[in-house]
Amino acid sequence: MPVSGRYLLINASISNDRIAGADPEDLLVPGLYKAFVPDDLSIGLAARCAFEAFNCVVPISNLDTIELAVWDPDSDAVIEIDFETEIDSMELGNRCLGFEQYAVTSYSINPRPYPMERLFP
Repeated sequence: MPVSGRYLLINASISNDRIAGADPEDLLVPGLYKAFVPDDLSIGLAARCAFEAFNCVVPISNLDTIELAVWDPDSDAVIEIDFETEIDSMELGNRCLGFEQYAVTSYSINPRPYPMERLFP
C-alpha cells in the first residue's frame, strides 16, 4: 500500500555572530534538509515531525548555535512548528517517512536560500 505524505524543507543555519563561538562539529550542520512527513498530520505537527526527525538524525553540540526554519515548498511559506500539542517527540519524529540532507549551504543564509523551481523542477 503506497504511503501518502508531503515534503517539507528544513533550513539549518548559523548566523555570522554565532560562528566564532560555535562547536567545530556544529559548523558541519548548515544546509537544507528534506523530510517526507505523513499527510494525516496538521501542517504545524508535520513541521514538528520534520523538526523532531532532524533532531534525531543530525547531531548538534550547542542548540543555541543553530537556527532552524521549516517551510512548505508547495505554498512557499515558512511554517510555525506546533510545540503546543502534547505528543511524544520521539514517536512523532519516528513517523517521518524519509529524511535527507538536500544541499550544503554557507553558515548564514536567508530563509529561502534557493528558488523553489531549482529544488523541485
